[in-house]
Amino acid sequence: MSSLPAQGRRAARGFTLLELVVAMALIAFVASFAISSFFSLSDMTLQNALKLLADDIHEMQARATSLQIPVDLVFEPSGDGYHAEDRGVPDPRRARLFPLASRRYSSDAVFEGVRIRRLDLKGADRVSFDPTGQALTSGTIVVGYHNDARVLELRPDRGFTHLPDSPHSGGWLSWLR
Repeated sequence: MSSLPAQGRRAARGFTLLELVVAMALIAFVASFAISSFFSLSDMTLQNALKLLADDIHEMQARATSLQIPVDLVFEPSGDGYHAEDRGVPDPRRARLFPLASRRYSSDAVFEGVRIRRLDLKGADRVSFDPTGQALTSGTIVVGYHNDARVLELRPDRGFTHLPDSPHSGGWLSWLR
């Protein structure tokens, strides 16, 4: 038999439900400020938008190679985004595996305010891939957000993109080298 008084036995059981709810509310309150300030960083937004653009370019290159048709990634004249177009007739069964990319920054709350500021693609408004996946376009794309900008370099010699502001990466094609 325990000789602890009733008050001591109650204290040994743990926290009350009210104490747990207050602690969770405090953690949620602090986390809401930390998360909102973390995602409002323009550097993170811009880097993620640039990474998504590079990934979409890689996916359209894979679409061209897999479906054996030319594919273009066309940039909107307003700088608000881009969309992909097939320049051939793909096999419908295989085309489902590689959906066409399409991004509009103004309708995506995460990237609202992001713009493609400048295309230096030798006069073109698109990135083109032939049926073998070879890039027919080279140059740079400048993506901006507020007062910040990043450059995406297109290198057709190896068919991948390079983000000069980040460690050199060829994405999924890197392992082929």
